[in-house]
Amino acid sequence: MWSRPPPEVSCMSSSVESFYRGAVAGGIFGMVFPPEGSGLLLRLGAPFRPALLAGSWCFLNSLASCESTRQGLIFPWNGALSGLFSGYVIAVLSRWPRESVALTMVTSCGLSLLSHYAGESQLRDGATAAAGASCCRTNCDVSGPFVDREALPASLPLSNDAPAAAEAHCH
Repeated sequence: MWSRPPPEVSCMSSSVESFYRGAVAGGIFGMVFPPEGSGLLLRLGAPFRPALLAGSWCFLNSLASCESTRQGLIFPWNGALSGLFSGYVIAVLSRWPRESVALTMVTSCGLSLLSHYAGESQLRDGATAAAGASCCRTNCDVSGPFVDREALPASLPLSNDAPAAAEAHCH
């Protein structure tokens, strides 16, 4: 769910996207698990509360994580801080009792750490795969009629001598 926006993209922009993703997930949750024993009108309105809660949590968590990462905090500190922040803001704005605020902060911190761990694992696995794909190639066969010239790197000149240029690029 988390992605690191490039430096030219503001954290607010990236977080708004996270809000919409969370709102969609929360809305689906609200449709699948409506309140028990409720009438038709309550069932129709059921997706909005979980959508708002999930979207707000994703927005606040993403914003805090992005800002703390840009300030130099790394995993797990950015995940823990953003989880505590989003849990606190949601609990206080919802006017929940003090005991619920603490529990919400701890739960939000745990969920944030889990999601950051998953994101870090995906980044690490993707970087490993990309490094393995580019550095471990031992031979390039760019000759013959079955060469996919569109799959060659864009920096290579795609002319009549494209196989020779691609061969030079591979070695």
